[in-house]
Amino acid sequence: GSLADVLNAAQAVGSGPLSEMVLGKLAARTLAGLNYLHRERHQVHRDMKPGNILLNSRGEVKISDFGLSAELDSTKEMCATFIGTHAYMSPERLSGKPYSFASDIWSLGITLVECALGAYPYPAYSSSNYFVLLSQIINDAAPALSTDQFSPEFVDFVAQCVHKEPEHRPQAQQLLEH
Repeated sequence: GSLADVLNAAQAVGSGPLSEMVLGKLAARTLAGLNYLHRERHQVHRDMKPGNILLNSRGEVKISDFGLSAELDSTKEMCATFIGTHAYMSPERLSGKPYSFASDIWSLGITLVECALGAYPYPAYSSSNYFVLLSQIINDAAPALSTDQFSPEFVDFVAQCVHKEPEHRPQAQQLLEH
């Protein structure tokens, strides 16, 4: 099933968010896929979210749904189209600015925050208020995890993924070395 299925099942039985150890393994395996997609295929996924991260009982992780992915001619090229799941889009995408591989890193970071907290990090998501949600993602501070609940390394890792400025987000290869 998908990571979204796992999150829904965890919420249904009240087991809470996923553990940091599980999230670390999930992040590493998803980043390996993104690294391949970005470096070898020169593609931006453009719809990274829990529903597009598949898991099996052996702990294997697969990225799915490449229907919105875009191939770039170089690592410096940018996309400009507004497609994907808005709740997981990076601030630059929602602002209508050109974007590239860093937008997938943002989406992964938001996914990790959601899994770590057991709920989507922006409050407007639960009220289904589309315009308020867009405003929160663009204008509010990026979601952050607390070192009271998580290791400083994991908190830093997620903070790097959800840095508001795309040029400050590390590439997948760099995050694999974190």
